[in-house]
Amino acid sequence: MLCTRWYFASPAANEILGAIAVGGYSLLVLLLTFFRPKPLFYGLTCVLLIPAAAALVVLPLAAHTQGDTQTGHIAGALFVDKVPWDAGAMGSSGTTLLIYEIPNPFLS
Repeated sequence: MLCTRWYFASPAANEILGAIAVGGYSLLVLLLTFFRPKPLFYGLTCVLLIPAAAALVVLPLAAHTQGDTQTGHIAGALFVDKVPWDAGAMGSSGTTLLIYEIPNPFLS
C-alpha cells in the first residue's frame, strides 16, 4: 500500500489491512520450517522474515508531511524549518521544528 498509493478512506482500516498483510506473510514464511532439509529452510525463513521486521520499523516512520516546509529566519545566521506531519491511523500529528545555523563562509 505504501508503494502503490492505494489506501482506504479510513486510516484505521489501512493499519488493520497492513497488519493482516504482514501477519499473513509471516505465517506463510514460518510454514516453510515444516519442510525438509531443516537447515536450508530455517535459513530461508530467517532471510524472508527480514522484510517483515523492517516493516515494523519503516511503516510507522513513513509519516508524510501535510503541506510545504516553511523556512523562517530567527536571528543572525539561525534559521528554522517547520515541517507538519501526520502519522495516519496512529492518531498522532504535529510539527517538527528544525533549527540550524548557516555560517557565513567569508568570516571563517
